[in-house]
Amino acid sequence: MAIKSYPNIGEAYSDVTYSLGFALTQWQAVELKLYQLFVFLCGDSDRKAINVVFHEMPLEVRLRALTELVAMRAPSQAEAWAEVVKKVHKQRRMRDKLAHWTVVGDQHKDGGFTAWLSPPTTSEQARVVYENNHSAMGAQDLLDKSREFQIAAHAVHEFMMAFPELV
Repeated sequence: MAIKSYPNIGEAYSDVTYSLGFALTQWQAVELKLYQLFVFLCGDSDRKAINVVFHEMPLEVRLRALTELVAMRAPSQAEAWAEVVKKVHKQRRMRDKLAHWTVVGDQHKDGGFTAWLSPPTTSEQARVVYENNHSAMGAQDLLDKSREFQIAAHAVHEFMMAFPELV
């Protein structure tokens, strides 16, 4: 999508940072649903221990742990869970990009101003994105990613709700 032009740099930054924040809050829904599933699959274990274990694991490890728990507690659901993991995995790299990249701005070719998400300014990739910012991620692109995060969160939720003991 084309990067939008704004009348001043403040509006450009504001729109992109708002969209970035919104996208990151949608990723939090994915994290919450994974946690809820983890607690459910762990059963009546000590909640404090579950919190410590779950929150100290990187996402990749949490997904592996959940996969093992599904295999142990509901082997017939392993295939359905594998599809959910694919949806979460697909979004993981984007979430990392949103969390570690930064918002930058510049004059737009039409004379207005623009802002977009950029790799860290110390990265060579940042220069490449700057020189080709017409294909960079602007506010609307970030909002589109929010929707994809919502879909991933919903997939985890739907998987969890399929367990009869939760209904």
